[in-house]
Amino acid sequence: MHSIWQDIRIGLRMLGKAPGIALAAIFAFGLGIAAATAMISVAQTYILHPISFPDVDRVVMVLDRAPGQAEGWNDVSPATFEDWRAQNHSFEGLAASEWADVNLTGAGEPMKLQGFRVTANFFDVLRAAPQLGRGFLAGEDEPGHEHEVVLSAGLWRRQFASDPNILGRTIRIDGVPTQIVGVMNDTVRFPESAELWIPLALSPQEKSVRTEHYLSPVGRLKAGVSLEQAQAEMQTIQQRLQSAFPQTEKGWSVIPMPIGEFVAGPGRDYTIMSLWAVGFVLLIACTNVANLLLARGSARQAEFSIRAALGASRAQLVRQVLVESILLSLGGAVAGLLLGSWFISLIRAAMPPEVERYIPGWDQIRLNQNVFFSALAIAVVAGIVAGFLPALYGTSTKINESLKEAGRGGSASLSRMRLRSGFVVVQVALSLVLLVGAALMARGVQTLFSLNFKSDPHSVLTFRVTLPKSRYATPQQRVAFFDSLRERLAASSGVQSATIATQVPFAGYDTAAFSIEGQPLRPGEFHSADFNHVSPSYFALLHVPVLDGRAFDDGDNADSASVAIVSEHFAKTYWPGQSALGHRIKFGEENSKEPWATIVGVVGEVNYNPWRHDIVPGVYFPFRQHPWADAYVAFRTNADSAGFLPLIHAAVASIDPEQPVYDVFSLQRIISNQVLGLSYVAVLMGVLGLMALILSAVGISGVMAYSVAQRVREIGVRMALGATPRNVLLMFIKHGLKLMLAGIVIGLPLAIALARLLSSLLFGVHSNDFASFFGGAIILGAVVSLACYLPARQATRVDPMVALRYE
Repeated sequence: MHSIWQDIRIGLRMLGKAPGIALAAIFAFGLGIAAATAMISVAQTYILHPISFPDVDRVVMVLDRAPGQAEGWNDVSPATFEDWRAQNHSFEGLAASEWADVNLTGAGEPMKLQGFRVTANFFDVLRAAPQLGRGFLAGEDEPGHEHEVVLSAGLWRRQFASDPNILGRTIRIDGVPTQIVGVMNDTVRFPESAELWIPLALSPQEKSVRTEHYLSPVGRLKAGVSLEQAQAEMQTIQQRLQSAFPQTEKGWSVIPMPIGEFVAGPGRDYTIMSLWAVGFVLLIACTNVANLLLARGSARQAEFSIRAALGASRAQLVRQVLVESILLSLGGAVAGLLLGSWFISLIRAAMPPEVERYIPGWDQIRLNQNVFFSALAIAVVAGIVAGFLPALYGTSTKINESLKEAGRGGSASLSRMRLRSGFVVVQVALSLVLLVGAALMARGVQTLFSLNFKSDPHSVLTFRVTLPKSRYATPQQRVAFFDSLRERLAASSGVQSATIATQVPFAGYDTAAFSIEGQPLRPGEFHSADFNHVSPSYFALLHVPVLDGRAFDDGDNADSASVAIVSEHFAKTYWPGQSALGHRIKFGEENSKEPWATIVGVVGEVNYNPWRHDIVPGVYFPFRQHPWADAYVAFRTNADSAGFLPLIHAAVASIDPEQPVYDVFSLQRIISNQVLGLSYVAVLMGVLGLMALILSAVGISGVMAYSVAQRVREIGVRMALGATPRNVLLMFIKHGLKLMLAGIVIGLPLAIALARLLSSLLFGVHSNDFASFFGGAIILGAVVSLACYLPARQATRVDPMVALRYE
């Protein structure tokens, strides 16, 4: 231990004699560790601890995958869930939840809350303990006995001022008197956006339905049962169901998924990609510092030789260099932690609150103890990586040869110079990968935004309304409410037009199976499409062109024949080479009770899900013929949309004072929020690419400057023999460009591999996007050329007479 402390004291003293190299190394390490610190903080949320329950590794989501569906998952039908729950032996319990937007009254102003209907055993399966009261009791999820509610800790604090006497209080959920029986603790955040939980009370008829998939089952594995064993058993159960119910179950498979992976969702993939990018930056920083240490090692040959002559072993000399490298990396860790903390603040501050509530553990992203010690561990490893080769090369010269070179002033060994050039090539290659990745991500975001630019989303304001079934039980009541609201908005000053729809672009999508008259399906086969119920003005308001036939009109109502409009892709898929007009389609199977709808129009494509890689057929039905209780209201304005919030509340209150509105956003904000994850990664890749570019420029500039310093005598001889400054300049620039081209040649295959990976994960990213490759290479080439030029320019100022006397 004494020798280590001695190495540290010597290392600090030696670094103090070379402050320029020390500061450059700390800067390089600091950038890399800052990026790593920020991403480790995010990774804790998405990868390590996305959710917190006792023995959370035993909790599994059990989901469906449709026939022919290569990836992703679906919710489960009630009948399938009941069969799974009754027949499995792998789970201690199997519970289910259903998304439920609910209206709260009786606790101040009416408000919409994000609720979930859950089976009575839901909290038991999760082992979620309330801080007040209880969860649900057996039987409370039966029709007629479901008038209880459990509040989230956040809602209890925000809306009820943390009232300790809240238990037993009655509030109105969707107009129904409901008793508060419990308050969950802060660790219970599943589903992540849940503000309250109410019982999932399905009637026997509802439990027998197999065509509607809307339940999300969750189970806790029994002790000794692995995920693979559970999957095998569940698949066996599903095969029995396929045999018993081929019309609805044929081809469907079971997808058990760890709850942490389910909760993290796409954020997990984004985080892993970002961690790889951060690793590249750290590697570039290490090679940069290694170059600095190699250069400094050349000047320390005499020192190492003298110490060796006085009895120091090579192992001791290597250890000394490694200690100095680790000291530099720890200095970089201090700077990196400070800068990383700032990065974390920026990451959190840029997240819109309406999106943050759906991200698991976002409020827990911070510079905590785990991140601190991870940063220190990274710093030590980076110090060892950066110092290892310089330590070996710096201590490999024989004593006599080293002392002779020291007497002549020293010269760079060819192998050491090649190693330094190799480090630069690695930096350039990795920088190219990051720059191309940043360009691809940026163009992907641009593509996603441009998909709906024709709708002029900036001037479209949207909000949502969910009508409670207790007061709007009939289709006529729902139609009357939304018709009145649309008319009031359309007649308001500054509003050009208004519409009603169950979906708007990028806000989500509803997919359902359908049948086509005259095109029967085989057992287990089905058609599916995105569907939307809209009022007549929907297509004109969003600038969606009607390509054939007509749009809906006010005559398409409950008293008229059922009609539908399909997308261009739908028409070309099912009636290639002919018109779709006059053909008939319906929800569900051919023998379902749903009415046949005649196609009266074909419209252009609208993207409702930005993450799909292909175009999905779309079907539209008149809202008046299919009035939903939950719908979007959208209107186009010719003024600042922010000023319309009072108008919206006044219009709704004039029809129903107890009806809240929510999710009031411009269509542009909706689109931005949907692509926010990709935007975050694109910005991060851009920042990391910039870091890599800076580090690479510093690295190649350092190599060139060192090369100039080592070749002063050669430059003098060349100039004495007639070489012009231009010749000398070109000589060094040529050397730098060779290193750059070698880096590009090596980095290009890696960039192509990254492009293929991104194109498989993200819509809008194309592996053959040559503009991104070319642009990345141009930016890199320009910066590297400048980094080469400045030291080379210095070489042209060498005085031949001084250089010939240089030893």
